[in-house]
Amino acid sequence: MTSAQLIKKGLRSPEKIPSYLGGKFRSVAQTAQLEAYRRRHSIARQKPLIHELVDTDEFVLVILDACRHDFFSEAYQDYLSGELTEVWASGRWTAQYCSRTWTEEYDLVYVNSMPVFSDFYFELRDMDFRPSEHIKDLTHIWESEWDASLGTTPAKEITNEALRRANADGPTRIVAHYAQPHVPYVGEKTIGSWSTDETALGEDAELRDVLAQDRKRPTQVVLDKIYNGEVSDSELKEAYRSNLEYVLAEVERLVHRVDCPVVITGDHGEHLGEGGRYLHEEDSTVVRRVPWFVVSSDELDTESNETDPSNSHKSKSYSGSEEELEERLRNLGYK
Repeated sequence: MTSAQLIKKGLRSPEKIPSYLGGKFRSVAQTAQLEAYRRRHSIARQKPLIHELVDTDEFVLVILDACRHDFFSEAYQDYLSGELTEVWASGRWTAQYCSRTWTEEYDLVYVNSMPVFSDFYFELRDMDFRPSEHIKDLTHIWESEWDASLGTTPAKEITNEALRRANADGPTRIVAHYAQPHVPYVGEKTIGSWSTDETALGEDAELRDVLAQDRKRPTQVVLDKIYNGEVSDSELKEAYRSNLEYVLAEVERLVHRVDCPVVITGDHGEHLGEGGRYLHEEDSTVVRRVPWFVVSSDELDTESNETDPSNSHKSKSYSGSEEELEERLRNLGYK
């Protein structure tokens, strides 16, 4: 939001100015505390490392949404080998990661599973940043491959598109942004769904039909179960871990079929009950500490990538309704 917009907003609602200023003060103080922690523990910033990677001729950068470093460090060895370090995410949520990381112009393909990383999202919230002005080929897989029964974009669709792009002519310069391990949890261990009647939701269910049945978004189902005492923190962590394993299996499929350097990281982390906090509504060291995993060259190009590049999705601006986009964002916990 611009300064002019903030002033107009303040003139319309002057009674909100004190609370706004108080919130800004707390935010500045918290930012200083987090930076002190980062420096004390010598945790490198993520953004310079991403820029260094995308300045090379070929690469695949995998973004796992809401991926914590500690959980990744426990899980990755069952899927891939490589060198793991810890880095400091640019923000506490996807839009901050987006606007604070991709600040220049980049000649690359960004395979995107998340409505948050779209011009339409920033326009709706009167924010100046526009991803398409920075990314040459921003491909919104969530537009066509969103699974209404899951409330998210399946990981396999991101892998499929990334492999199609890797198989095309020219250098491989790809960012593959998966929706997992972010809620909803779609691995083997799940918590809640939009309905207890699973037969009512087929794979081809339209989002408007789901809404017409007045189903709760998956994020709210999870939170309700936590606050009602139906789901313990340990069960929540188990579902999160399962969701991480679900997406790592797809990342493994991608890695074994490309022949260029691959790095895996997260856009932010996630609270799983620490201090009574959940998801990433609040900033903290838990949210900022994400993995930076350089995949071993021994893992690359071990399987054939037989794909049809002609089936590649075309980059375009979101053309769906505002209501549909808002619902998809709410599914993922964004208001």
